[in-house]
Amino acid sequence: MHDVIWNHHHLLHLSSSIFFLSPSSPNTLLKKTHVTFMFHLYPRWKTSILNVTFVKQKAMNNVYEELDEAKSEIERLKAELRSKNNSFKNLKRSHDAQVNQIQEAISKVEKLEQELHQKANESIYAEQVYEDNKESNIKHLCVGNDKLREEGYGERFEKCEDQTKRLVLEKKENFKASKEQGKIDDLFHKLQEENMKVEEQLKWKKEQLIKQFDPSMEKSILLDEISLLQTKLNFHVKISHELQHQLQMCKQALAHEEIKRKSLEVEVLDLKSQFEGASSKYQKANLQLDCLNNQQDKDIEDLRHALKTQEANYKESKFLNEKLEQENHHLRKSIRELQESQIQEGRGSYSLSILRSNLRGLEHTHKECVSIIKARQTEWNFQLEQMTETIDNYRYALETKAAMIGKLKKELECSHSFNNEIVLLNEEMSVMLLVLKEEISEHKKLQHNHSTHKELLEESTKCGMEIDLKEHIKEFYGDLNKPNIELDERTCERSEMEFELKMYKSFVQSLKNDLEESIVTRKELEKSLLAQVDFSESLKLEKDSLDYKLEEKENRINYQQLHVFLLEQALKVRETKDYVEKTNEFDKESSIKGKNMAKYELMHHVTSLEKEFISTLIPFNSQLAEKQAEIIQLQEVCDKITEAEALATIEIEEKKLMIEELEDDIIDMEHKLKLQEQNWIQLKQLALEIEMEIEAKQLRIKELIDKIESKLRSSDVLLQKIKMENRSLLENDTKLSPERENLLCFVLGLSDKMSDCTNADTKLVDVLRSLVQSFEKDCLGGMNLKNENMILHSPTGLNKPENLSDLRSPFKELNNKLQKRKDLYEPRGMT
Repeated sequence: MHDVIWNHHHLLHLSSSIFFLSPSSPNTLLKKTHVTFMFHLYPRWKTSILNVTFVKQKAMNNVYEELDEAKSEIERLKAELRSKNNSFKNLKRSHDAQVNQIQEAISKVEKLEQELHQKANESIYAEQVYEDNKESNIKHLCVGNDKLREEGYGERFEKCEDQTKRLVLEKKENFKASKEQGKIDDLFHKLQEENMKVEEQLKWKKEQLIKQFDPSMEKSILLDEISLLQTKLNFHVKISHELQHQLQMCKQALAHEEIKRKSLEVEVLDLKSQFEGASSKYQKANLQLDCLNNQQDKDIEDLRHALKTQEANYKESKFLNEKLEQENHHLRKSIRELQESQIQEGRGSYSLSILRSNLRGLEHTHKECVSIIKARQTEWNFQLEQMTETIDNYRYALETKAAMIGKLKKELECSHSFNNEIVLLNEEMSVMLLVLKEEISEHKKLQHNHSTHKELLEESTKCGMEIDLKEHIKEFYGDLNKPNIELDERTCERSEMEFELKMYKSFVQSLKNDLEESIVTRKELEKSLLAQVDFSESLKLEKDSLDYKLEEKENRINYQQLHVFLLEQALKVRETKDYVEKTNEFDKESSIKGKNMAKYELMHHVTSLEKEFISTLIPFNSQLAEKQAEIIQLQEVCDKITEAEALATIEIEEKKLMIEELEDDIIDMEHKLKLQEQNWIQLKQLALEIEMEIEAKQLRIKELIDKIESKLRSSDVLLQKIKMENRSLLENDTKLSPERENLLCFVLGLSDKMSDCTNADTKLVDVLRSLVQSFEKDCLGGMNLKNENMILHSPTGLNKPENLSDLRSPFKELNNKLQKRKDLYEPRGMT
């Protein structure tokens, strides 16, 4: 048993030695000789060793086949990597297109802001126009406001505002989704980098396997590699799970956005339906207004026709009144003549009293008729004025209605344009959503490709990868790392900019501190300079005083020198004179000696004075020299201080310029931020102002409609009143018509009686003529007078029948006209 185990072990050793033979190794001959020797020793082992070698060759063939398969898979991976590159480029293009679309949306928003500004200016101008007519429309505006609240236009506008806010929020969410997508791309790049590292490790391990081809070590290394790869795979699986979770979150967000989009579409449809309903209501209101206007025109025409008929009746009544007045005047004249004739005759007192009573009744009725006609005239004039005022008011209301209708049409056009813009925005949002969906689908494809790539990498860990694949993968990862590098560069630039801003701010603060310090030092220098200037001024004053004293002393010295010079000249003159006198007179020697003594004394006095002056000048000169040196030092110090001040001022100005530039940059940044904030605030304010203006306009429209309706109601009431008055007038006419007929009959009877009276008067005149002729002979003068009086009275009596016959024609005409008016008014009264 021990021998069998030893033989088996030896056989395995031989098989391993045969398996690891290679043509390049130098020990191949020894191994071959060893094998042949062993074959000769152990002939049974020959078959077993050959079987082992055959198995190993099969294994190697399988390995080579797997390597070929790995190569084919590597080529397939290359193709997939190329497709991924293309898809990545397409994603970049779509991202750029999204950025362009966002910029276009921002430009559209700016255009809308400009349009809102223009509308705001137009609304301000409209408000200025409306303020002129505000007092007359306050009451109607209140009523219109209540109606508008009932109809709920404000709620619709608030809904529109909510929709706009929702759209803005959706855009922000889309922007956030794009950011999340960028994060996912970053994770994908990180995974690719890790795959690169794994591939490099595999290559290194492959080289080690090629160098060290021990089967026992190979198994252990492979196991270690498999464990490492499993850990990495687990890590990648975790990352993929996280990515799937993020994708699910993105899907949920997309579903939420789709729900929002559907709700927005539903709301847009509701708004469209509401808008159509509002437009239909507006059209109905326009039709009602047109109908009301037509009715008003018809009523006005009817009123004008009635006024014309009333004017014609008034003219007829005037004409009748004039005729009645003429008839009354003639009747009065005739009654007076009858009274005079009856007084002369003394007869017919009873008939005259009846006639007088009848005439008084006629006069009383005539006065009543005149008063009634005047009252009616005043009423008709007042009604005419009222009607003219109402017509003017209707015209003004129609003009205001036309203006308001034009403004409402403009507002409708604006609302149509606004709705069109909202529709365009919804379309843009739908396009953006479609693009996002496409990007998400492409991302899913990339993930799927990534998973397949992971599987292939796991397979390639078993087989190994070649150098060409590494190079291509490196190139691919280099291309993929370019956007990451660009992002890193941008982040670095941004951080650098932030750092520069911080440095600028710190530099500005340091400059400010230096400025403050320089200002403090400048103030101190100014104080010291002021003190030095004061000291220099005091020194100058002292110097001036000393100079003045020196000048005085020099003047004194000069004066004394002149005095000495004069004395010397006088002495010389005297010496000459003394010499002459000595030659001439020896007696005068004594006097000359005295003079010499005086001269000597004077010279001694002069020398003593000079010594005293010199002794006083020496300390004075030393003091002057010291003070001059001090003044020179002060001047040098002042010059240095001025130079330092100049340099300090120059540095301060430079620092101020730097600070101003930096502050200008900071102010520009702050100003831009403030402008953006102000633009948002102005947009909000403009939106609020437009809401308020729309509400005010709608209130005004409703108030005007209420005003027109109230005016129409008042006009209807006035028309009913006028109709009632016309009916009352017709009734009065129908009541007065029999009275007029009775009056006419009575007047006709009176005319007949007057004709009878005239016939009796003619008879009496004939009798009187006969009597006059009988009494002519007795008293010619008196009878002549009587004849003249009778002649005066006789023509009226003779001409009465003709006048009466002429005056009867107007009564007949009046009767005919009254009959015609009855015929005209009776059918109206029936209606």
